[in-house]
Amino acid sequence: MILKLFNYIYWIAPLVVGGIATGLYFLLRNKKDYVFNIVIGVIMGLNIFQHLCKSFVWEGASFTLSLNNTAYNVCALLILLSPVLYFVKWKPLNQYICLLGSIAGMGAILIPYWYFNKDILTLDYLRFVVCHGFLFLSSFLPLLCKKVKVEFKNFHLIGAFFLTGLCIIALNVCLIGIANGQNGLDAIKASNAFMMAGPRDSELIIKVCTAITPKFMRWIPIVWYALPLYIGITIISFVALFGFSEHCLLAMRCMIQKPLNILS
Repeated sequence: MILKLFNYIYWIAPLVVGGIATGLYFLLRNKKDYVFNIVIGVIMGLNIFQHLCKSFVWEGASFTLSLNNTAYNVCALLILLSPVLYFVKWKPLNQYICLLGSIAGMGAILIPYWYFNKDILTLDYLRFVVCHGFLFLSSFLPLLCKKVKVEFKNFHLIGAFFLTGLCIIALNVCLIGIANGQNGLDAIKASNAFMMAGPRDSELIIKVCTAITPKFMRWIPIVWYALPLYIGITIISFVALFGFSEHCLLAMRCMIQKPLNILS
């Protein structure tokens, strides 16, 4: 079963995750907050467990702590911090995890470029779908069930939160590298999550960032593109918030409920 963009195999994972989200929406939409939060907490907990114990769960090997078990990229960081970001009583952080987790979770499933032209009948692809599917479910259901509401007044904080997350990732990669006998800066450059240490063969990114970033900052990880990234994330967040606004979510709920209303 070779995965290609938009072939019939490509649609299996998005449809399965979307179907599960639909089912959970009908089960949870009228439940009390504590019941809803228990379900979301269980999904987050399972996702954290499979991430931390990746080698044991997916490979059948003994537990080992490596970079891949930690916050080595944006999705991994969101998975590990999701309970804190969701259950903390601060709306901007609640909105951040729900917005970014929904986009990152389903976005990865819709654009799984690591697996294009490869056989998907592997445990690694199943792990990929499960972890990003759980991230999407635990982030999108609170929006769909109106437990977290989108507020445009917080859009300017999303870029700041994102940059803070990149700093946490860089620190994590640096410490793991040092623990393994590497130079911390070399470990960050080798990982280069979200191009924090420099662009990957993109002249456009270089031109944009060097035009905005002062010359003395261009060699520092994250700092080299912090300003243009913040501006870009802030603009994208403002646009994305329209997609998660109450009017759009209401339209989604109507689309989900309409077939059942016809059948009943």
